[in-house]
Amino acid sequence: MTKRLINCGHSGLLFGHYLTRGKMSPLVEPGIGIHEGEFTRSIGERLLKLLPGSEMLTPGPLNVTQKTRRDNVNWLVKLEHEDILLLSIHSNAACNSGWQEKASGARIFNRKKPIGNKNSYNRSVEAAKKIDQAFHNDLLPYPVRPRMEKNFSILKVNCASVLIECGFHDNRIDAAYMASETGRDEIADMIASGVR
Repeated sequence: MTKRLINCGHSGLLFGHYLTRGKMSPLVEPGIGIHEGEFTRSIGERLLKLLPGSEMLTPGPLNVTQKTRRDNVNWLVKLEHEDILLLSIHSNAACNSGWQEKASGARIFNRKKPIGNKNSYNRSVEAAKKIDQAFHNDLLPYPVRPRMEKNFSILKVNCASVLIECGFHDNRIDAAYMASETGRDEIADMIASGVR
């Protein structure tokens, strides 16, 4: 059985402050503005309930480098001797200088080429396709952008890995949905459905 490891992007927390770099809505309006770390933690907590037996890869209180996270995942893969699927949850931003209307939507990524075990690459592609299909259900009030292969740092691990960009923090429509309890429930349901 595949074990699931959830990485909540940019969610390092200490005394209630997010210490890792991440995106934040330009203007925190009630029910709209959110910080990427708070959002990804919220999705991660929902996934733990929807996917029993999953574990959360906590980045720790400090600004842990992507290399350290990769090393930790690779250490777990070696230790467990079992299949692991890494789900890295994120959100996007187009300009970081105010609200924008041009960029919008969710997108699913898998790594671009095999690293180590080719089977884990094939499983990455398969998992990304399934999650992408689950997102194409007309629930989102914004588009689902075409699935892509990209060598993000966190995806360069020795196990299957998928990165999910859930929407844009600096687009009012995306941000309002991602800030809502309904939106968060539906996003987590889509991810869990694709994984199952």
